[in-house]
Amino acid sequence: MFNKWPDQLWKSVWTNPVNGREARYVASHSFAVEGYDAAEGEALLEELIAVCSQPRFVCAHHWDVGGVLLWDQRAVLHRGTPWPYDQPRKLASLCSSAGPEDGLAEMRPAS
Repeated sequence: MFNKWPDQLWKSVWTNPVNGREARYVASHSFAVEGYDAAEGEALLEELIAVCSQPRFVCAHHWDVGGVLLWDQRAVLHRGTPWPYDQPRKLASLCSSAGPEDGLAEMRPAS
């Protein structure tokens, strides 16, 4: 299993401070829901992914050599389905990290 960072607790809705719109913060690597037992949390996550990955919401990109894709991390579910972890995956990326101006503090639960 690929684990780059330790497990982290995040809120499931992120309000974009630039336009005030809310985005659901959930993806195929989400694994638990605080306050739910394992089966209930898994069922909720599956339901949320199913809603977010309906064909009417999907923009599938087909890569070409030299292709570049940009998206707003605050508003796009990328990798709505998992890839086989036992198969190689090459990805070169540049990430502009979210900061205070992006509402990051609002995404992390109060300690």
